[in-house]
Amino acid sequence: MPPDPFDLALVHSGEMDEQALGQVASDRREALLARQNSVRHLAEETDPWLTEAERMTIEHLIGRLAAEVRWHEQLLDRLPKIVADHQARRDEYS
Repeated sequence: MPPDPFDLALVHSGEMDEQALGQVASDRREALLARQNSVRHLAEETDPWLTEAERMTIEHLIGRLAAEVRWHEQLLDRLPKIVADHQARRDEYS
């Protein structure tokens, strides 16, 4: 699986304050949740015309989106620690 560019950005987000970083993560989580709900709704509406392979593909996408939403929720919970780690590193190299 290719690396997620957001992960790289997170590792290098040390100049952002907690509020700004939280807003980015929250917006991203909301967008992923909206996409998950949209795909689920589309799958329900089109189910009678889908093949089993298409159903499995859609379920895989929904599962991946759900995992991303959960990860972003964990990220939001850990933001204070992430920001503190960034600050500690800056202090160490100042």
